[in-house]
Order: sequence, then structure tokens, then C-alpha cells
Amino acid sequence: MYALAYLDRQVLTLLVDPIRADFGISDFEVSLVQGGAFVLFFVICAIPIGWAVDRFSRCKIIFAGVFIWSLASAFGGLASSYWQLLISRFGVGAGEAALAPAAYSLMGDLVPRHRLGFAMAVFSIGAVIGGAISLALGGYAIHLAIATGDVVLPVIGVVRPWQLVLLVVGLVGLPLSMLALLLPEPVRVIEEGQTLPNWVTVRRQIWQFRRFYGCHILGFSMLNLIGASFVAWAPTVLIRTWQMPVAEVGATLAAITVTTGLAGMLFSGYFADRMFRNGRTDAHFRYYVATVPLLVFAGAAVGFAPSLWITLTGMVVCQFVIAFIAVAAAGLQIATPPLLRGRISSIFLFIYNAVGYAVGPSLVAMVATSAGGDITQGLGLVMMTIAPIVALVFAFGLSAMREAVAAQTDFAHETCARVGVGH
Repeated sequence: MYALAYLDRQVLTLLVDPIRADFGISDFEVSLVQGGAFVLFFVICAIPIGWAVDRFSRCKIIFAGVFIWSLASAFGGLASSYWQLLISRFGVGAGEAALAPAAYSLMGDLVPRHRLGFAMAVFSIGAVIGGAISLALGGYAIHLAIATGDVVLPVIGVVRPWQLVLLVVGLVGLPLSMLALLLPEPVRVIEEGQTLPNWVTVRRQIWQFRRFYGCHILGFSMLNLIGASFVAWAPTVLIRTWQMPVAEVGATLAAITVTTGLAGMLFSGYFADRMFRNGRTDAHFRYYVATVPLLVFAGAAVGFAPSLWITLTGMVVCQFVIAFIAVAAAGLQIATPPLLRGRISSIFLFIYNAVGYAVGPSLVAMVATSAGGDITQGLGLVMMTIAPIVALVFAFGLSAMREAVAAQTDFAHETCARVGVGH
């Protein structure tokens, strides 16, 4: 389902030019469809969904989310104007807001803490697979447009190739949403006399460990800004700067995503778990203090390289580093009490997606405008500027993460002692 989420989210990245041609819109308006419209409803829905995750069936919440975003994606395939397409992305964002908080909460209950990073990595492989499929589908859609032109469908009538892609992706998700009802729903243990924590408890937890939560949310949100910008504009860089055929762009980026993205996701999860087991309870920050500076090189290679091969090398490095969501999610669950995970995860995802998907692609477009309209240079400059700040934020939060994890370790020991089970 995570693969399906990223397929719906990213499938537009290779459809930029045909959508621009059909609707006569600018790069900035395209960036709103790619990021702003999606994120607006994602963040509006994130907080109430986080509240529901801490109280109701997480499996049913996932089912509803998948069904809604799939229906909205299919509606985008019927869009005959820019505004209809924009509205369809509102629905995709609203539906996808349900998946991550519910899934993170489920895994936090089902998986031991010292294995959570790798487990989250396996779950997050869906993002890599979905991203790769979206690139391949987008490339094929453009190839189809060149080869055959419009397609006539029963009842619907004439559709453009990019519309057909959105229709197919959306309709496939509707029956797949039923799979969510087959997921295990662990019983959440509440001691006698204990009530479900309210928002005052959530605020108290965040304030008590404000340095950890601040560095976690700010650091990973800014890293997502780089990642979302790269995903949104990397195809355009290869098409406009290096005149690479669109079908070849899809295949190239899909190959980079599957190989390097998969390796980055699994390695980061495995390495964070290994450091955590060895007593490095700040592992989920420490890993990115070491790896994020590589994005400065990647930004220079993507934005200013004299050859295509150097650009592709920079893209490989970037894809490896930005495969980080598993470590981000695991670190948050480890440092947060179980009955607060849904709401605190939703707050994280609220800011993470607002900064990444709403700001990132549009920031690149604005920087590019000031650089003479060159998207390639705009992307490179954003990566090179933001990466050092991210590394410093994580370095500043190392001791705070150790304190937050220690508090949850003590809490777990006390809880197990009260209910009479081993830890």
C-alpha cells in the first residue's frame, strides 16, 4: 500500500510537459499540482487522523485512506482543466494522510525497538517501488502520446495519455484498499483506571523533550525538502538540460530509484538498528550527521556538472541519502510513548510534508527564476544550501535524542513491572 501511495503521489513528475502543454500553465503552477495541492489537504487532515489513530481501528483507517486517495487519483484522470486536476490532488493528499500515522503506530506495537529501524525500512521499500513504477509509467505515457496520440474509452470518451495513466493508477487502488482489513490489529494495553491521553499530555510530552522533537521534525522536514525537490524536478533536469528522451528518462530514474533507493533504505535501517543495539541511542540522528553532507556534492553534480554522467552520479548519491523515512519514523516511535504515537506522528508528518512537498518544488522553481529560468541550477542550489543546515540540526539534537530514548526505556521497564511481564 505504501508503494501505491507513492505511485499516486509521484506519477505526475514525468507528466509535467504534456500537462503544461494541454493546460497552458507555468512551471510554478505545475509545482502546485505536484506539491502544494497534495500537501494542503494532507496537513489539514493529518492532525485529526492522528487523533483517530490513537483511539480507533488502525486497519479501518488505512482502508478508508487508500480508497479515498485512489478515487481522487482516478478523478484526476478525468480532469479537463487545471483547476479540476488541482482539486483531485486535494483528495489524494487527504487520503494519504491516513496511511503513515496508522502504519507507524501498528509497527511500533508489533516490532521490538531494536529491530524497528529495519522493519520500517522494509515497509518503506514501498516508497521506492512506487516511485520506480511511477517513473516507468510516466515514461511509457509520453512514449504512447508520441506513438498513438489520444485514446478513446467507452463512456468516458477521448482521454489524453497522461489522463489514462492517472485513471489506471486510481482504479487499481480501489480493490487493493480491501487488503487493509486483513492486517493484524494488536490490542493496546491500558491499565485499570488509566484514560487515553488528551492533547494536554501530547503538548507536555513535546515540551519536555522539545529539543529532540524540534531537531527531529526540523531536520527530517528539511531533508524531505531536498528529497521532494529532487523527485519533482530530476526528470525535467534530464529532459531539458541533457535532451534525454522521456521514455529513457523514466527507465533511467526508475533504475536509480530501485537500486540505489532500495539500498539506501535497507542500509540506513540496518545500520541505525545496529548502532542502537550497540548503545548508540542517538543512532537515528548520528547516521544523518555523517551522510547528509554528501548532498552538497550531489547538488553540485546535478546542478552544475559538465557531463551527463556526472549528473547521474550526483542523482545516485542523492537517491541513496534521501531514502530516510524508515529511520525518521523508527526514531520517532522509539522516543514516544505508545498511546501518543498516532498524534505525534501526525504532527511530524504535518510539518514534514508541508515543508517538503509544498515548499520544496516551488522553492526550486523560484530559485530557478532568479537564475534565469534554469531548473537544473535551481535544484542544485537548493540541495547545496539546505544540506549543511540539516547536518547541523541533527548534530545539535544528538544528546536530546539520547535523553528522550532513555526516558522511554525507563517508562517501558516500569510498565512491564506493573503488569507483571518481562521486558
